[in-house]
Amino acid sequence: MAYFEKRFTPVMYKAIRGQIKDFIASMRSNGLPQAKRELDRIVINTDVYKALERIYKVVGVDTANNKLKEILEQAPKKSFGFNAEWAAEIINYFRLFILDKATFPISQTTKQQILQVLTEGEEKGWGTDEISRRLLDTDLTLWRARMIVRTETAKAAWHGRKMGRDKAPYKTTKEWIAANDHRTRHSHRLIDGTVIPESGRYSVPVYKRIGKVDVQIGMDMMEGPGDPKAHKENVINCRCTEADRIVFENDIPVMKNQRNEVVL
Repeated sequence: MAYFEKRFTPVMYKAIRGQIKDFIASMRSNGLPQAKRELDRIVINTDVYKALERIYKVVGVDTANNKLKEILEQAPKKSFGFNAEWAAEIINYFRLFILDKATFPISQTTKQQILQVLTEGEEKGWGTDEISRRLLDTDLTLWRARMIVRTETAKAAWHGRKMGRDKAPYKTTKEWIAANDHRTRHSHRLIDGTVIPESGRYSVPVYKRIGKVDVQIGMDMMEGPGDPKAHKENVINCRCTEADRIVFENDIPVMKNQRNEVVL
């Protein structure tokens, strides 16, 4: 996933800066009060949507292909049938999700970022030039771009793994594999190595930092790392993945029929 983070972070960085630059242009042309009134309209930037759509399509198809290959390589007869129509299938799945669960929250965060700078600027008497400089803080915008790309890449990879698994003709199990370094969530360390049926869900605790203590506030039943239906505490910046293994009986792979039922 590091490859995709490196590839798409500049794209997302440019999209977020575009939102901020649109506000600055409005502020310079129409004045600060008018720009603030139009902030909701200004931060709705199609570049963010396009960047997300590209991430889901590229990462989803690549992950689906790799997952199918991983499964089929375990079978006695190796054959690969990658489908170019998977990209459309992935985008159709994420169509509403991109708007409601990704583009809108990203835009709202940009809005809050702008408002925080404006509030500080009003308190300290900054002029338009200083406000503009603060808004275009490279480090903050780049950090946000990296976080967004890492999170949305994980969601795209989740769907890609699911698609590749569904396309495979064999019954499989799946294993949660955590990154296992100092940045790995405690909840994801707990389920690292857990093996369940391909249609199963992992029981993943939801922890929230309250003061200096992580407190469990719930439980997610996740289909896998990056599951977009899970709480943000289990998805944002997640770097976990999964390994799949074909189920064998008497050294023969267990097949699935078209209804995804097991047949021998």
